[in-house]
Amino acid sequence: MEPFFGSDNQSGVHPEILDAFVKASGGFAGAYGGDPWTEAGQAAVSKAFGGGEAFFVFNGTGGNVLALQSMVRSFEAIVCADISHIADDECGAPEKVGGFKLLTGKSNAQGKLTVEAIERYVSYRGSIHQPQPKVLSLTQPTELGAVYTVDELKTLVAFAHKNDWFVHLDGARLANAAVALGVDFRAFGPVAGIDAVTFGGTKSGFAFGEAVVMFRKEHADATRFYRKQCLQLSSKMRLVAAQFSCYLDGDRWKRIAAHSIAIAAKLEDGLKGLGFPVAVPRDANALFVKLPVAMGDALAERFHFYKWPTGDGIYRLMTSFASTENDVEIFLAAFASASR
Repeated sequence: MEPFFGSDNQSGVHPEILDAFVKASGGFAGAYGGDPWTEAGQAAVSKAFGGGEAFFVFNGTGGNVLALQSMVRSFEAIVCADISHIADDECGAPEKVGGFKLLTGKSNAQGKLTVEAIERYVSYRGSIHQPQPKVLSLTQPTELGAVYTVDELKTLVAFAHKNDWFVHLDGARLANAAVALGVDFRAFGPVAGIDAVTFGGTKSGFAFGEAVVMFRKEHADATRFYRKQCLQLSSKMRLVAAQFSCYLDGDRWKRIAAHSIAIAAKLEDGLKGLGFPVAVPRDANALFVKLPVAMGDALAERFHFYKWPTGDGIYRLMTSFASTENDVEIFLAAFASASR
């Protein structure tokens, strides 16, 4: 089979996580989280972040909608990047299902938000004609594969809290960000002032499943009920929870993320050696490269990666726990042949 470089959710299930999944599926247990696996999984997530209450859900879009809906009223709004997943890749689910407004700020060349990009929304406060900004949602890593540094996060959190906004972190690939920064998950929790996190599992080798982590009691209390309304309450919750317990056991999460980043670095070095440097500096496991369109389209069809919708010949390649050095060698050989 040809290598896949489209997304880290194109891979299968990590063998060790699959083993935990299979073991949890045996026999009978209480439904809707009334089981020892869920209790252990929630404890593992809370320990990893240094606090908070975990709510297991099926998928990332549902997790984002659930987290945000639990933090706002219908006349309040979410401030986010113009290319964020919630604004650009969730088919309007936050606004349709959550019932709140998204207010976008212009992201920079790395897909990051800055205070300057969003400060205009402070003027909305108190106006009956504007939705009231209440949550700043940040994507870590960004849609362009860049990682907010801890200091960048702290600056944005301080700005948000100064203006009575909460802060949500969309962390579909949060482990990759942690490894890239050399930190653990506590850097993305109460220590940094984050109020809620959507913590990804699917892109890290799970069969399915994410966790919404709420660090404020009032939000956790609301999430408990919104999860059912948002169609995200699994009756066999132990199957998601067992995957998180396995993932967070020891340094397994770190090894999984570090592998995907190492393979991405090898892919980047190979592309640079062929005269094609990345278009966006690589922080984690996503590469953006500018290619002649005919060549890029042909390779994208063969290796299942994406043309970025900017119309300028930018393509995204992404590695996963299942990517190998041999995959890179096969791709680079095909790339070298196509670029002659």
